[in-house]
Amino acid sequence: MNLVRKLVIGLTMGLSVLAFNVMADKAPQKTVTIGIVAPVQIPAMDQIIAGFEGELNHLYDNNNVRVVYVVQNAQGDMNIMRSIFLQFKNQKVDMVVPIGTSANQMALSIIKDQPIVTLAAAFTEADRAKSPNKNVTSISDEVAVSKQFAFIHQAMPNLKYLTLVYSPDDRIYAQVQQASADAKKYGITIQKLQIQQLSDLYTVSKRINTNSQAIFILKDEMVVSGVPTLVKVAQARNIPLIASDDGSVSSGAAFAVGVSERQIGSDGASLALQVLNGTPAINVPIKIMTDYNVFINTKAAETQNVDLGRVTSASNAFSYPVIYLNAV
Repeated sequence: MNLVRKLVIGLTMGLSVLAFNVMADKAPQKTVTIGIVAPVQIPAMDQIIAGFEGELNHLYDNNNVRVVYVVQNAQGDMNIMRSIFLQFKNQKVDMVVPIGTSANQMALSIIKDQPIVTLAAAFTEADRAKSPNKNVTSISDEVAVSKQFAFIHQAMPNLKYLTLVYSPDDRIYAQVQQASADAKKYGITIQKLQIQQLSDLYTVSKRINTNSQAIFILKDEMVVSGVPTLVKVAQARNIPLIASDDGSVSSGAAFAVGVSERQIGSDGASLALQVLNGTPAINVPIKIMTDYNVFINTKAAETQNVDLGRVTSASNAFSYPVIYLNAV
């Protein structure tokens, strides 16, 4: 009996030691805190963040590292955004991840000692070279306006009058100028309507010319956050709302040429891993995404008088994969 008890006790202790060793092997050796800043609450931001977190968690799966994400939303308010960056600076998070060009610019002005990995910003190697803070790398997701207009012309060859709604952002204004030049090549007249703040969108949308055959928006954070308003106008006028991101298509735009928001986050995670593993951000090349897709909302396309046959034909002509999305 004593022998049996000794065997049981010995076996129990052995299993306990084994379990402890297994737990010790799996226990995280390091905690990494990443501060993520989204300028506004829109579906595109959610997709970017999900792609970033999902891919970084996957990359760190066998590295005994616990990643803590602190996600803050600036709600379209630059003062709130500034406070968030100051908070991350004072908390000395291991990495700051701003989303978008305006967030990147503010991060560079505030964050000095922590590495910055920016997602979805117009930020090139030349921009980094001119920046006083070079401890940054970035994923650039800007779609060339000329390629967008080439596609729109192919998909809608009879388009002669287009309304472009945009915000006063300097980066967006440069794209608007490029859009005017590209539209002229295809015999398209552009009505340019600028909003100063999101609350202007409803009033401005009432000024869309009766001759307009489509509404076009860029990757413009302020305008994109008001997509539902433009969707209602497009449906009422039976004309397409053409966007530049998949989130807007999910929210009711008819179609868009652009890059996957989730892929932006995923590719950004690969850059972040290099930095977290010790490579200075300045030595991590900035990546410009060029793998374009055509995102189509079939339900919205039907209510906005879009010839899906022409859109898919144009997709084939440009070798852009088609991704179908449903309205939210």
